[in-house]
Amino acid sequence: MTTLNTTVARDGHWWVAEFALNGKEYGTQACRLDQIEEMAKDAAALITGDPLDSFAVNVTVDTPVFAEDRG
Repeated sequence: MTTLNTTVARDGHWWVAEFALNGKEYGTQACRLDQIEEMAKDAAALITGDPLDSFAVNVTVDTPVFAEDRG
């Protein structure tokens, strides 16, 4: 199983995800954060030709600095 370490950030109305696969950077997007895992698996499957269930996804949300400062 291949693990996709995905970094996610909000961009307007979208959640944008970036991940590395086979030494290259890729990205995908979703309307809701809970859709990122499915979208990352789908993108990886399209890139490699491997089935969806051959991927696991770790999602890390990139919190903007101003949000961290609110305490």
